[in-house]
Amino acid sequence: MKAFFGNALLILCFTPAVCFDAFAESERVAQGGVIHFRGQIVEGGCTVDPSARNVNVSCYRDGNHHQNTIPVSALAHGETQHLKDATLDMQWLNKQKTLAVISVQYQ
Repeated sequence: MKAFFGNALLILCFTPAVCFDAFAESERVAQGGVIHFRGQIVEGGCTVDPSARNVNVSCYRDGNHHQNTIPVSALAHGETQHLKDATLDMQWLNKQKTLAVISVQYQ
């Protein structure tokens, strides 16, 4: 009798995993569909204003404005700038170092 219940318990434990895997597989092959989102953006992204010498970053978080001035020379030498609201990096696009992209990652 113990062996029967032991096997039944084993079958019950594996059945949800098998069913979930089969359900997940059917979801992977589904194509198309519509997803509806509701809500609003309550805090936008930071404003990044680059100039020849500095990058001015202004962020609005939790009802307060946070402003930072970062020297372009610091970013140009590969230093990552960690701010309260964001992290900034600069990547050169050409060997002459005349074109660059500043990446902003929000936290």
